[in-house]
Amino acid sequence: MENLQNQKSNEELVAIPEKYMLTIREAASYFNIGIKNMRRL
Repeated sequence: MENLQNQKSNEELVAIPEKYMLTIREAASYFNIGIKNMRRL
């Protein structure tokens, strides 16, 4: 568990509007849509 947290903190953070592609979780939070609804799209 600690390794995952350290790995995430070591990743370079990029602002969502500057990204080329988003993960489902990022897109769901950005567009304020549920993850299930995003998967259905």
